[in-house]
Amino acid sequence: MDYGSILDERTSPATLMNAREQYMRQCSRGEPSAASTFAFAHAMIGSKNKLDVKEGIVCLERKVQSKASGDDHLRIT
Repeated sequence: MDYGSILDERTSPATLMNAREQYMRQCSRGEPSAASTFAFAHAMIGSKNKLDVKEGIVCLERKVQSKASGDDHLRIT
């Protein structure tokens, strides 16, 4: 696997908006699923906007550090 290519991937605005809407919808109901959190963070990391990238990284770090869901995220990634 070429890890450099992961960092070069870009998320389309439509994909980013869809991931954000799904994630926010789940947040409004409680704790979002591991899959939704990962999809949202991955989309954010692929954004051209540096603030989105930072938000995606923080989102992943927060979930990995949480005891209850850390293992789920490690398996997904």
